[in-house]
Amino acid sequence: MARTRLLLPLLAATAAAAPAVALDDLNWLSPDADRAVELTTAPAECLAMPGDPEQAWRVSLGQVAFRSPALLGGLAARTGMSCDTCHRNGHGNPAFFIAGVSGAPGTADVTSGIFSQTRGDDTANPVPIPDLTGIAAKASFGTVRPAHDLPGFVHSVMVDEFQGQEPAPAVAEGLVAYVAALTPAACPGEPSMPLTFDHAARELAGTYAVLLATMDRDDRKAADFVLRSLNLALGRLAQRFPAAPEASDALPALGRDLGVIRPLIRDDPDGARSALAAWRVRLDGVLRDLPGREHLFDRKGVERFLAGR
Repeated sequence: MARTRLLLPLLAATAAAAPAVALDDLNWLSPDADRAVELTTAPAECLAMPGDPEQAWRVSLGQVAFRSPALLGGLAARTGMSCDTCHRNGHGNPAFFIAGVSGAPGTADVTSGIFSQTRGDDTANPVPIPDLTGIAAKASFGTVRPAHDLPGFVHSVMVDEFQGQEPAPAVAEGLVAYVAALTPAACPGEPSMPLTFDHAARELAGTYAVLLATMDRDDRKAADFVLRSLNLALGRLAQRFPAAPEASDALPALGRDLGVIRPLIRDDPDGARSALAAWRVRLDGVLRDLPGREHLFDRKGVERFLAGR
């Protein structure tokens, strides 16, 4: 009961600091952050993609999981958070802030009852969000409740810290493979990258490719996860086009089409492949129509959007 009494005001504080808005990413940005910069750039990903096709698929599946709200549970899932929310492209996030979870910007209380009653300890103890690049070389993992191996650490974050359900084994293994593939040796020359429409379109195409590759391996549970992640990515893209009716109508319609395809992955994989091929053609047509509309992928567009809120 004491935990419940503590949790309710914290949730209220979180809601006050992070209202539901057209762009989810605003909900966990520090009030002091340059929001236009944070919404249009990200740290460059330091990913060493394996040459072996099977291991490359596993890392790509983990990359999808890392960026997918479908991996987490509870409040995190309902507000669209993912591993990438706190660890942008595998790094930290100095601009992250949620009242009741953060102390200074860039910190989070990993034993907060806001996101997990399993981890909740009724004590505010926020710690800096770590950069995961090079984490595989460490001897222990985590700061507040260290784990002795990377799979145990990843599992604890998913299931204990954020109340996620047990994922498909391939998804869990892929997430570990992805985190392990983040290494300083693979960092590009530029420390940051622009978040453009083309980048978002490539991520959709990449997730679609991972879905087909997962279906080729007849892993229906993992394929279902990737399809749900693809659907959520469509929703995130739609948020970047608040003034374009084409996006607000067409992208959710594509999401509903994925919902129709979803049971086919389990019951009729050949039918699902055929339906997905037709769906991809429709997606490409929608994406061709979007870039000319007002969007939130450039700084000026974001600044106009924020000024009108």
